[in-house]
Amino acid sequence: MGWSSGDKEETIMDVGCGPGRLTRQFILPCFPNLKEIFAIDAVPEMIELAKKLHPHPKVEYIVANFEESSLFNQWKGNLISSFLSNALIV
Repeated sequence: MGWSSGDKEETIMDVGCGPGRLTRQFILPCFPNLKEIFAIDAVPEMIELAKKLHPHPKVEYIVANFEESSLFNQWKGNLISSFLSNALIV
């Protein structure tokens, strides 16, 4: 399953990435033209786990609160797609 939008490089935001397993094993393979993933979680311990367990040169793990509007202003115009990792768990 690929959600890529063609040949254009894509920047993705993974909201609520937790320890990074879905970011690395599910989201990363869906975007062959990936430029970067911003994987964010509000819990610092989750980001530390993600950095340790699922590092990747195209994934930047960030402690951030999804509800803060400054988060979107920081990346405004750079994001192609976004995910809510918790919603992907079935």
